[in-house]
Amino acid sequence: MFKLDIQNIIETINDTLAMDLTISKKFDKKTTARSLIKYMLIDNKNKRYLLEIATNNIEIFYFKRTIEHQEKFSKLKHNFKLNMPLYVQSGNKLSYALYEYFDDISFFSNSKPIDELVQFYEENSIEIETTDENIDKILANFLSAWPNQFHSMIKRQKEFQDYEKELRQFTTIKVFYEHGDFTTNNIFNVSNDLYLTDFEFTRDFQPIGFDSYDYATSTKNISKYENNFYYKDLHSQKYNLIEKINKKVDNNDIDIDIEIYNNLDDSILKENWIKLYNKGANYNLSFVWCNTWLKHFKKTNQDISIFTIWNDKNLVFLVPLYKSKNNLYLIGSNPDLFDSFGLLYENEKYIKQFYDFIFKNNYNIDFRYLDADSMIAKVLIKYLYQNNITYDSKIIDTKPKTEFNSFKIKTKKNSDIKRCKNRAIKNYKSELDFTFSIKKDDNTLSEFIQIHKERWHGGPFQDIENYDLFIKDISQTDLVILSKLYIKNKTVAYHFAYMDSNSILNSAIPSYSNKYNDISPGKVLLFEILEYCKNNNYKVFDFGRGAEEYKYWFSNESSILFHIKTYSNSNILIKLKNLSNKIFNKLNRIFYA
Repeated sequence: MFKLDIQNIIETINDTLAMDLTISKKFDKKTTARSLIKYMLIDNKNKRYLLEIATNNIEIFYFKRTIEHQEKFSKLKHNFKLNMPLYVQSGNKLSYALYEYFDDISFFSNSKPIDELVQFYEENSIEIETTDENIDKILANFLSAWPNQFHSMIKRQKEFQDYEKELRQFTTIKVFYEHGDFTTNNIFNVSNDLYLTDFEFTRDFQPIGFDSYDYATSTKNISKYENNFYYKDLHSQKYNLIEKINKKVDNNDIDIDIEIYNNLDDSILKENWIKLYNKGANYNLSFVWCNTWLKHFKKTNQDISIFTIWNDKNLVFLVPLYKSKNNLYLIGSNPDLFDSFGLLYENEKYIKQFYDFIFKNNYNIDFRYLDADSMIAKVLIKYLYQNNITYDSKIIDTKPKTEFNSFKIKTKKNSDIKRCKNRAIKNYKSELDFTFSIKKDDNTLSEFIQIHKERWHGGPFQDIENYDLFIKDISQTDLVILSKLYIKNKTVAYHFAYMDSNSILNSAIPSYSNKYNDISPGKVLLFEILEYCKNNNYKVFDFGRGAEEYKYWFSNESSILFHIKTYSNSNILIKLKNLSNKIFNKLNRIFYA
């Protein structure tokens, strides 16, 4: 970790400039990632100076931009005064500059700065055609105001793409130098001179007029200056884009590996989410399932938090979560309508990056129904142990499944199924018919729900508010396969299942009519479904959570599911718990030594 030696810096400046400067005060550091460390220095005549210091990569990036563009701007024709540095030391680990400090200044809230800008534009701007080459140059210069590691993230933003589309609407456009942060607090009056400061966002070859829009916005009186605007709609979009980018950069500091989306409206996110899901994942990680669950079950105190990792423009990791207080839950939790916790990822290294981010930022996360055999669980247990993370865990359930590469129905069960089918012919004068995937119209779904409610005395359709609406909505997607067993067009049983992108059919809601208990309809329907899956190249039939007896009629594998709930070490209750455990262990050693 870099340790700042402020006295050494002052001594260097004093020796170089033959001055006798000492510290008068240290200014509070702003919370933005680019904010510099600032000191007020005084000499032996009580004249004041400003010392600005950059100590990390982002601070140094903006420090160097400021110095560079101050110099460039000073060579342009304009009526602004610049407070040029008296001394500059620029390095990769430490950079600093000394400026004159102005005592008697006042800020502008009138039109003088904009009047000067308009004159500046008229005298210097050039009109260009909006060719692909020129648009690319405008956008590249726009991006140059942020470090390279943020560029891919910026280009993925919908606002960036909308800005580019708006640019391409023009046949020609005027461009020139842009200050980039032309607000009332960066423009001040010293002895009737108009001083301009803070050049960290300055860039060349930009559509003129953004500075005017920026200034008017900072005065909170845009309409007053509208007559001086160029390309107002374009700059309104640019302003909102810059606000969003800076918020993301500041919130993530120098680490932009994890990008969090707070809604599902972003078209680029949706497109890449679907693409990553299609490479193979649990049904509940699909965009459409998460979106449907949120539609019916999201509460007002739950904030959507889609954690993503991108490699350039490619999405390589995603986990759909929501946040309640400071706790993270997988979308689909409360009510729990999924079978096991999952992540979308291309490489297990991204799982660790996600855990790094979660725990370093003191999130608590509820990993519900973790499959003990999954890579996600194995990496998590190792991570928690090696990083001394506090957590609670318990075995919660089991999940039987049939793997078809080793599946063979035993002779006894085959005979049992034949007896059930023969009994149907005897009792109902007709054979049982089976259709693997039927049309999911409203009448069919209503019958399916009604049969399930009658069989299970209401069940989840009675216990979970909006469950019937969720089932009807999600049934209109390709995720759901509704199978049916029937006699003479009369429904005997239904089976509602999710088909995920791993070629796994996930049993969700089996349902059969009480009228046909004598022919074991649930058992026969399962047999028919498994036979169909085996003959049509399905990999696995997953019976879902629960150890009900019927699931073991045909399953040949099972998984153990468990919950892990983590706790931030900053949580005072956890600290007290850890302390009490240490005391208890110490007492044990004393009394039982």
